[in-house]
Amino acid sequence: MFIQGTTFALSFIRDLRNLTVIYKPNAFIYHICQTSHHINFKRIRWHYESLYDSTNDTDIYCKRLFNNSDCFDFYYGTSTSILVIKEPDMYVGKYTCHVNINSTYEITSSGYIDVKLPLNDINDNDETMGMYNEKELGKLAIQYNVPFILDENDLTSFGKRVQIGGSFLTKCQSVQSSYPIHFLWIHLKNSSNNEQSERIKTIRFIQNDDIRIKIQGNKYSSSLFIYPVEVADDGDYVCIASNALGRSFSSRRSLIVSERMIFPRIRDNLLNHSQFDLQNDGIKDLVCIADGYPEADVIWIRASDSSLLARNSTRAILKFDNEMHGVNKYICEAKNKHGLTKILITVIIPDNQTKPLLSYSDIQSHSVLLRWRVSNGRYDRFNHFIIYYRRLHNFDDNNNEENDIINVQDYKQLLIDPRTTRYSFTFRMIDLIPYTKYEFRIKGFIGATPSAYSNSVIIKTLETIPEKIDHLHGYVWNETSIVVHWTPPNSTNGPNFEILENRNQESHALWTNLEAKLETFRRAKALELLVLSLDILAHALEFLCKLPLVAPINVSAYMINQTTANISWIYPLDKNNPDDISLLGGMIKGFYVIVFAPLSMQPPIVHRNYEGTIGTQYWDIVGNLTPGTTYHAQVKAFTKKGDGKPSVPYIFTVPKEDFRE
Repeated sequence: MFIQGTTFALSFIRDLRNLTVIYKPNAFIYHICQTSHHINFKRIRWHYESLYDSTNDTDIYCKRLFNNSDCFDFYYGTSTSILVIKEPDMYVGKYTCHVNINSTYEITSSGYIDVKLPLNDINDNDETMGMYNEKELGKLAIQYNVPFILDENDLTSFGKRVQIGGSFLTKCQSVQSSYPIHFLWIHLKNSSNNEQSERIKTIRFIQNDDIRIKIQGNKYSSSLFIYPVEVADDGDYVCIASNALGRSFSSRRSLIVSERMIFPRIRDNLLNHSQFDLQNDGIKDLVCIADGYPEADVIWIRASDSSLLARNSTRAILKFDNEMHGVNKYICEAKNKHGLTKILITVIIPDNQTKPLLSYSDIQSHSVLLRWRVSNGRYDRFNHFIIYYRRLHNFDDNNNEENDIINVQDYKQLLIDPRTTRYSFTFRMIDLIPYTKYEFRIKGFIGATPSAYSNSVIIKTLETIPEKIDHLHGYVWNETSIVVHWTPPNSTNGPNFEILENRNQESHALWTNLEAKLETFRRAKALELLVLSLDILAHALEFLCKLPLVAPINVSAYMINQTTANISWIYPLDKNNPDDISLLGGMIKGFYVIVFAPLSMQPPIVHRNYEGTIGTQYWDIVGNLTPGTTYHAQVKAFTKKGDGKPSVPYIFTVPKEDFRE
């Protein structure tokens, strides 16, 4: 309708139409009248005409729809009015919505309501027939091809109480229909602007925003999910299922929104009866945080005199700047209108006015003497001291940084009872590693109250003579050279550290001028133990090099597999040589089979072999060879007096791949 004197046409967005409704004893009928443009809801009026009573004089108050909440009810929204028919089976007929534009114009929307009931009447004397069965009513809806909502499928959602921030879920399911079914959710609420004003019953059409309100459905069902629930969500929710022939209305799904009731709880960063040492733990304050709804009031109290130290909402910070040193107890208390909780915390506050002064003397390779004194003269007040020490790696000698707070986990600790030293305040640290840097600190305790940390002292222990070389052995290379092999020592401290480190990396060495090499080592004082060991080996080898023994001949190697070879040889004897003749009769005890890789750092493989007979062929199986490596094989005989001359080296290379394939 075009309104004279205006620039817009007023029409109905939601209007009335003829409907068939299946009777439900626990549900009402909702007539919705909504205009396309804003209009005061007071301009919307309703009218009813009975379908069966032409006189229209039955229950006149209900028919006029005035001031009778037992029969009808009204809800209002923006340009919207909803008529709630509470007794639909009694008031079947025509309903009309009148919208007054002005004193001259109005628009109307009308529709007939036909309520269908089962053909068999209810027998008031039969208790089993006290109400209609929803399954029977559903069959009736299928017969008339109209929707019918089965409320019994969602009984758990009726009258649900949810706290603010909680979730609300309700479902709506209809019987099947040949015509498409559309679902609409409405929200009915009693509200007022303030306590003195009249309460107004309002209507809200629920829309899916996919954020807080989600509506999901299929052909015959729909669900409404709200999270998080807010105060404005309180009220009744109704599902309306419609098709071309009729409608069905669910029972009211009441949502009662209550204030969140969360008892205060102090977070786990502070535990009841826990203890903190401000010095060792590296903390300067304590933060007490509490969760709850409404927000909790958090306070810190000194337990000894109940003095209030800090107060705030949700979190309170306890500072120790003005607190006395010693072992103090504090209470954190969190309270809201639902309850109260509290914890007790013990805090050790150091006496920063007392700070030991640490010094040292008499540094040895394994020990150092520590001395300290305190600022006040009452030495007997200290019941014990703790020395903190650690080994330093790549530490700068000029680093004299002083820290009031250290990481105790990085230090070893040693408790000192001053009574055992007659309060001399000296102590010798032992079992230190030679030629190593250490850092030392100390602090004293009067009862359980610690002093501040002392100054940091950094020392370097003296070097020491290396340990004896073990497992030293070797063999003759030629008339002027020997090969020496040894196990590295456990300790390599001292001024010749780099020289010995290089030798240890080699692990074995070839010396062509033995006497010159030994003389070079004799000049190194720190290597005296090594020189003695080499001297013994050198004298023995020099003696063996002069023995007139024959060298083995025809040395060869046959590869059995990739890591194993069969070494064979012959030992000839010249019967015309008196030296060889003297070896007959079992003086030769066996042979050394030596396999080594000159281009590799691998230690030589040395076997003592007793297989074979003088004058015939000998053999020996050598394993642990490396594929792709070139080896030299030599053999020499030995007697009780020592070793003979080695054979000419036989050179062979282990194949990289298995030749047997």
